[in-house]
Amino acid sequence: MKHNYIIAVQFADSRASFDRVAQTEVKKAIDNYNKRSLIARNKKEITGYSYPNDLTLEVDLSSEAKLDNPTRALRLLSEYLVKQTTLGDYVSGKQLFKMAVKEETKENKGAESDFRTLSPEEREEAIYNVLCAIKNELKEVKLCLASQQV
Repeated sequence: MKHNYIIAVQFADSRASFDRVAQTEVKKAIDNYNKRSLIARNKKEITGYSYPNDLTLEVDLSSEAKLDNPTRALRLLSEYLVKQTTLGDYVSGKQLFKMAVKEETKENKGAESDFRTLSPEEREEAIYNVLCAIKNELKEVKLCLASQQV
């Protein structure tokens, strides 16, 4: 069973943005990440990514095992960007990015149409996952509102 995560990524340095140069470097880093992750014990893959705005990168991460801290799974990506590109200039406080998990799902589990077929334990887990996703969304909204007030 695959576990999927959507992770919001922003530079730790508030002066940095995902301009064309950064986007080109991120694409190379994602290609490198996917090649190197194929040989890992717990195979992970960045299945997609987008830029909702020039300050945010959203990464779709897929893992064969559940990840306790999905943002740590992107360490290889950050490491490549710091060591192999000019984006290392944006390191702030020993980190390149600040990250937050926006959404976590399991493939083929928890769909509305399948909810009735789930066991009580699976239903409980599906409800818990929805509540966690809502909680994470609320945190992100609060952070967004707080940054707009500054």
